[in-house]
Amino acid sequence: MKRKKSWKSELLLFGFYFLFLGGCMGGPSAPTRFYMLRPIAGSEIKLKFAERDQYTIVGIGPIDFPTYLDRPQFIIRESRNRFKLAEFDNWAEPLQNNFERVFLENLNILLNEVPVAVVRWGSSLNIDYQIRVTVIRLESDLDGNVSLDAGWVILGDEGRKLILAKVSSYKEQSKSEDYEEIVATQSRAVEALSREIAEAIQNLPRSAS
Repeated sequence: MKRKKSWKSELLLFGFYFLFLGGCMGGPSAPTRFYMLRPIAGSEIKLKFAERDQYTIVGIGPIDFPTYLDRPQFIIRESRNRFKLAEFDNWAEPLQNNFERVFLENLNILLNEVPVAVVRWGSSLNIDYQIRVTVIRLESDLDGNVSLDAGWVILGDEGRKLILAKVSSYKEQSKSEDYEEIVATQSRAVEALSREIAEAIQNLPRSAS
């Protein structure tokens, strides 16, 4: 009789265990949120020059990105040597692809008033200048401080002539610690880099010597 009671107790215990496990596995999970960098707000590309105008063709790329940012999750710096991955806050596309597309669009918007065409490096067009960019970091900390550091060079003569080399650093403060606001702040940092490089492009001779 005592053994039978023990058997029933164990069966009841297992029943509670599987009921608990099923509740954990079948319960609703938090929805994943997706983010993207955006180009310069309120602007669009409008061609102002006819085909007969002499364009300066600028090729952008390659753009190198740090490997630690090659992940879908949003990443936050917690300390000098520690990062946190946001489990339910992801990039809608690889961050490097998003950065390259927004950067290229920004440059064409900013150079809309001058006869300069900005294209991806590797285009079949005859490139007058090449701009290579190495993104060192693009991140935010727990207080919403955004950092963008990038090295970039302008090359002429089909990449054989160094015209300008520079490392640029930008610091932006997010209005809140909300991830959407932080991404908007990162977009402003990318815009700042775009403006600096666009200004350098405007000062280039109309053809590489």
